[in-house]
Amino acid sequence: MNTTTPLDSTKKSFDRQKFHEVAESMQIAVLDFNMDLELIYANPIAMDIFDFDEKKLDECISFKELVVPEQVQNIEATFNRLISGEEPQSMTIRAITRNDVHIPFQVTPELILEDGEPIGIIIYAIDLSTRVATDHAMMERAEYFRLIVEYSSFAGMVIIDDQYHFEWFNDKFCEILGYSRQELIQKDFREVLHPDSLELTADRYRRRQQGESVPPVYEIKVIRKDGSIREVILSSKIYKSGKGLKSVAQVLDVTEQKQQRRALEKSERRYRTLVETIIAGLGIDDANGIIIYANETLSRMTGYTTQELVGMKGSTLVHELTPDRIQSRREGKFEQYEAHLVTKSGTLVPVIVSASPLMDSENNFEGSFAIFTDISQLKSVEDEVRFLLDLILHDIGNQLQLIIAGSGLIEGDAPEEILLRAKEYILDGAHRSLDLITKVRGAEQAKTESLTPIDITEVIESESMLLWRQHGVMPDITGVPNSLMVLADGAVNHLIWNILENAVKHNTSSDPEVWIEGFIEDDCFLLEISDNGPGLDEEKRNRLFDVHRRYGGVGLHIVRRLAEKYCSLPEVSDRIDGHPGEGLTIRLRFHLAKDEP
Repeated sequence: MNTTTPLDSTKKSFDRQKFHEVAESMQIAVLDFNMDLELIYANPIAMDIFDFDEKKLDECISFKELVVPEQVQNIEATFNRLISGEEPQSMTIRAITRNDVHIPFQVTPELILEDGEPIGIIIYAIDLSTRVATDHAMMERAEYFRLIVEYSSFAGMVIIDDQYHFEWFNDKFCEILGYSRQELIQKDFREVLHPDSLELTADRYRRRQQGESVPPVYEIKVIRKDGSIREVILSSKIYKSGKGLKSVAQVLDVTEQKQQRRALEKSERRYRTLVETIIAGLGIDDANGIIIYANETLSRMTGYTTQELVGMKGSTLVHELTPDRIQSRREGKFEQYEAHLVTKSGTLVPVIVSASPLMDSENNFEGSFAIFTDISQLKSVEDEVRFLLDLILHDIGNQLQLIIAGSGLIEGDAPEEILLRAKEYILDGAHRSLDLITKVRGAEQAKTESLTPIDITEVIESESMLLWRQHGVMPDITGVPNSLMVLADGAVNHLIWNILENAVKHNTSSDPEVWIEGFIEDDCFLLEISDNGPGLDEEKRNRLFDVHRRYGGVGLHIVRRLAEKYCSLPEVSDRIDGHPGEGLTIRLRFHLAKDEP
């Protein structure tokens, strides 16, 4: 409300024109009336309110035309009191504005004097309609804020005085703590804090009261009335009131969210552990076939690091992956098939692929994942079993032919010499068959036997003596220490014997010879067994210990398996380089047994 004081009655003159110039820039309505209360001037604000123009002002408008009729008498009385010398007083009127709209105004009259005599009245008018609307809007907004704060369903609101006491709180805060309003009012807020949060919260409260800058948002634990613990996020600020400093805090209960997050993290850890430790390889690619995840097993299977795998085209890992398989995945089909993984070195690993599409919520293809199960060992076992069956059928079949031949010699009138020979054939075939079965059984048992320190010198000497007794050939031994411990098992004598026996049995020389020579190389003992037999051409040498070969007998199969178990596959070469007809050399490797500390 604007108020003015009367012009000094001692002032000799009043420059009305100059005042009108000043009134032109005023932001309230200003009207100048003569002593007949006829309007002689209105500033732009007033002209706009009453829809005046210069021509209208020349019509000597009376103030009575500008106010509602029921207020004319009171206004005249006010003007008369002003003229009689009373102090001006503001009053509220209802003016008739454009389009006959009645608007409330706060007006303040001021008497104009010239040489001590009144010559007119100036009216300052403030439009109250805008202020009334603003006040109403503010009241409505305040009510909205009160409703939001009081009935907030997601956040508790609390005011704490400078003595740690709850001064005000909303219903949500009561719900979080499980107390009624009567139980919480004036309660010390430290009583509801969990011991883990008491020191932190109280310290920040004190520091905030002292004007220090502390983080406004932090997580704490509170204790409900029933003793249960809730986790909340506290957002607190200080404000000054007439009664001192007070803390205003917003309290958000995040217990369920934290529990869900912990459960999700636990589940994620569990499944990540499962994925990372699964014995099968796992890969995930996107809709473009680019690998976006690979576990450690897939890394080991392929020889690539997981970092190298991510970003690769998935199809480059699967040998001869056909477009129709890729299309099946895009069509949402699950598939299981045998394939080969291409390793970093270029070798192929046989696997069973279990491939499944990944679809989004709208059933659009966004990638696929595949589990790769290494079946190398299974394939190896299948090949070995097939090979063993072939060998047994071949070797035992030969012995059965011998038995059949011997039985054919047995006739009622056959001479005793023929009967003895038939008996020899039959017994020899049976013994050889039993020997083959024993060898195969021993080789199978050796698969699971652990490696232990064995004196390889004793084994070489004993098997050499056996060769002398059975075949009359004594190997020439050089480079073998008096005692040498290597890692082997109880079947190592079969390994040495089979090589020695083959060196003599398949030797067509009139004077068979066998040489045994030993070397120590780094942490290995190398044992070479050579003969002066007919030897083998290069192709047969390379395939002598091949699991897929179809010649050589069970004995060489046992040699291959045992040598591979002890260290590596046997190496086969000409005894004299470039002269395959001069005999064969087989080299074996054994790991040296380390001395016990």
